[in-house]
Amino acid sequence: MQRLTKQQYSNTLQDLLGVSVNFESELPDDQLSEIGFSNNAELLSTSNLHLETFQKIARSALDKAINLGDKPAISHYRMHFGKGVGKGEPNTLTKGYMEVAVAKNDFYVEVLDENGLAKNGQQVEQIKPYFSASLRGSNPRRFKMMEDGITLYSALPHKETTQAGRYGALERSFT
Repeated sequence: MQRLTKQQYSNTLQDLLGVSVNFESELPDDQLSEIGFSNNAELLSTSNLHLETFQKIARSALDKAINLGDKPAISHYRMHFGKGVGKGEPNTLTKGYMEVAVAKNDFYVEVLDENGLAKNGQQVEQIKPYFSASLRGSNPRRFKMMEDGITLYSALPHKETTQAGRYGALERSFT
């Protein structure tokens, strides 16, 4: 199995990860061909030493490229469901594969602080438009929105079938 030269490996890591660290110094020297080239395929065999060193350098490069910094604050959210309870809220309608969207007016979201109390303010209002609610499955009769919440009906067994689509591609349907 042929490997990269130590210069090629160093350059690749620098280009991929955007770090300007010379990793060549940690790798064993490449053998030179009879005419002085270091990228001779016959001489670039892989040894356990090379593999272990490549792994060590890759981990080091990733540590330099990924700056985790301080841990972000944890946010908690509470969703309320009910017929019309979200009227006037800036919710979004979900349009996902095999999902049945909950109507935008039938839910609202609270952003909670570390004690579980609802937070208010401009920052909270700015993120509310990004919330949506949906239920996995293809049958909108699997739930019913009530005045005081949502009623979920038990799942029905389904049979997955494959059929030709309008454009010749295969589509899946669940019945």
